[in-house]
Amino acid sequence: EQPYTSGEDDLPDNKKTSTAKKRNIGYWSALLKLWPARLGPAPTPSEEVEQVIPLDTERGVSIRLWQFRRERKAVAYVRFEGRPGRRLYGRLHEIAKEIDDQIAGDLIWDWPMRNSFAVVDEGVDFRDHHDWEIQHAWFIEELTDIMEALTPELAQPCEADEESGADFTEERHRLRYRFWTELLEHAATKTELHANRKPGKFNWIGGSI
Repeated sequence: EQPYTSGEDDLPDNKKTSTAKKRNIGYWSALLKLWPARLGPAPTPSEEVEQVIPLDTERGVSIRLWQFRRERKAVAYVRFEGRPGRRLYGRLHEIAKEIDDQIAGDLIWDWPMRNSFAVVDEGVDFRDHHDWEIQHAWFIEELTDIMEALTPELAQPCEADEESGADFTEERHRLRYRFWTELLEHAATKTELHANRKPGKFNWIGGSI
């Protein structure tokens, strides 16, 4: 029996992009048909391999469902961004065993990045539409467990930031300047293309060409 193939590798790049977007929308649309009403309104299906589900915008908390297609992994992870999000993640990490017990899959903490945790299902084939039902059932089970486990913590008032806005902005600018300085120093050892670039305090750098 020949392995399943979509023939996508034989398409030109622009057709690949269009096909990938349609495939992703189809995949997430089928999953979101199973969305439990008790979890609130379902998000809009994504055209990317990642489906984002905001949980608490004030704290910067969201659930990300991800198709690692090449690695054949289905991943559901919770991302905590910003200072309030990192504080919440720290509190959850202190009760990691309690959180683990409420979620069907085995949690991986600080993965796929810092201040996040994930559950992973390996050996899945996203190209096989006949397997989607099993994949979607897994996503929904893990998603439901995660949201129910986080509900008590998210119900707590968001702690006020102890650092003033001005202090926070100054620290952010300092870190950006340091980042760009070290990046340009490293680039200078590899190429002269960035020789006229200067480090700055914003989230971009520029210069004359």
